[in-house]
Amino acid sequence: MGCESLRHWDRMLFRMGGKKSRQPAAGLMTRCLILMLAVSACAGPSYRQHVLDEIRLRAQERILHQARREFEQGAYQAVVQRLTRMLRLYPTTPLQEEALWWLARSFEEQGAWREALTQYQTLIEGAPTGRYRVSAERRLADIEQRLHHVDERQGSVRALRLAVAAIVENADRREESVGRIARNGFNTVLIDLGCSISDHTVDQAPTLTSFSFQVSQLDDRLPLWIRTARARGLRVYVGVPLRCLGALHNAPPKDWRDRRYRPAQRALEPSPWFDLFHPQYQAFMFHVLRGIVQLDPDGLVFLADPPLGLYEGFSPEAWQAFERAFEISFTPHTLFELNGALPSSQQQGARLEGATMAVVPEFWRWAGWKMRQRLRLLHTLRQQLKRVKPALDIGASVHLLSVQKPHVALGCLGEDALETARWHWDFMMVILVDHSHEDCRILDASGESVSVSEFFHGNAVEPFFIALGDTRDVWFSLSRRASASLLERVLSSVRVPRHSHGVSSPRIGIVYE
Repeated sequence: MGCESLRHWDRMLFRMGGKKSRQPAAGLMTRCLILMLAVSACAGPSYRQHVLDEIRLRAQERILHQARREFEQGAYQAVVQRLTRMLRLYPTTPLQEEALWWLARSFEEQGAWREALTQYQTLIEGAPTGRYRVSAERRLADIEQRLHHVDERQGSVRALRLAVAAIVENADRREESVGRIARNGFNTVLIDLGCSISDHTVDQAPTLTSFSFQVSQLDDRLPLWIRTARARGLRVYVGVPLRCLGALHNAPPKDWRDRRYRPAQRALEPSPWFDLFHPQYQAFMFHVLRGIVQLDPDGLVFLADPPLGLYEGFSPEAWQAFERAFEISFTPHTLFELNGALPSSQQQGARLEGATMAVVPEFWRWAGWKMRQRLRLLHTLRQQLKRVKPALDIGASVHLLSVQKPHVALGCLGEDALETARWHWDFMMVILVDHSHEDCRILDASGESVSVSEFFHGNAVEPFFIALGDTRDVWFSLSRRASASLLERVLSSVRVPRHSHGVSSPRIGIVYE
């Protein structure tokens, strides 16, 4: 084979692999090997470099081809990961403009408006005469208009968390209550829908009480209160406990209920809460959330309570999906073999010394899968709600334990703070309230916990913000017993790093319960 024919053969192989091969990665490898063997027969380092550059370009074209296919399939997060890695590996690629276009489009489809804005700006600056410039400018202007009222926000959030029942019951005195909130220095109100579903002991049947307000009240009193608050310059957010929303249904079907494992009985039983993985319940959640968004709040936050805990999430839908994903068959009791003790609700308040969870791969696969599936659901709901109201701020909450002891929080709360942050929320809320979860002690033999004051006085805050990446704002939710003034002084002195793409640093907010 002569050197002058290498390029001709490479193009033929590329067309064959791109159109007919069912294993494009293998086809690419075959082409690379053929070309490398041919190069060895050719003299001259410049031509060898030329061929290597051609191979790299073909690899980048394959990455873009796969990214476009994933975009068409709606796998936007996969596109973001793939193209971000490509641009990091090949910062001077001639395909940068097209990669930035699909990266920006994927961010936009996810409702991550600010990230999309940054990518469109980078595209326009780097390719002022490129073929995507006009479309990028048009989309850029549209996003800027959507974000206009959000970007008007000044300063950090100082929020008061109120139960929706209190707001509804005192709706007739809303002018007085809103005025008092504003005079006390708050600029935001977080309306907590709460969860009045009752838990039960091992000897009692599950009970399901109704919310302390009626759905109809969301359509009259609450909108008046929100309008009054916004007229006084307050921003209004709604906290949503997704596992409780089924209580708003007049007659929730029994199969919407989650299943939880009772280790003492080695058996499953109905959970007091609802199954996040049930398709019909997911549709009902969106119906409720869309109704809340139509009340015109500034934003929503998906609350982490009640958590998808250690023994929760064993609904038929979740269990079967997990078995399909990992091609295994398991029973819950195989995940919860303890060294010398079995926790149960009868042992509440007892310290389970030495009762640590056996580290079995299946348990951590289950915990990780359950956590990721929940985040995918939150992401899907966010996409749907952003289409209803594009400028809506949407955040997710995690417990402080997820920052302090990630492996314990993954097992006992179904949370991962860094994995949550990867989904590009408008803000995240870290719950600093001390919840004593007996299940967490099972996974953490030491039983030691880092207090809120120790966390903020130590060196954990700045690395925490770095790890959060491009999350715009971070709120810290305090109990009434916490030293709010101390926390405000500490946070005001924290150096919050700027985002990697150069937009403003995340603002710190404090939520008083």
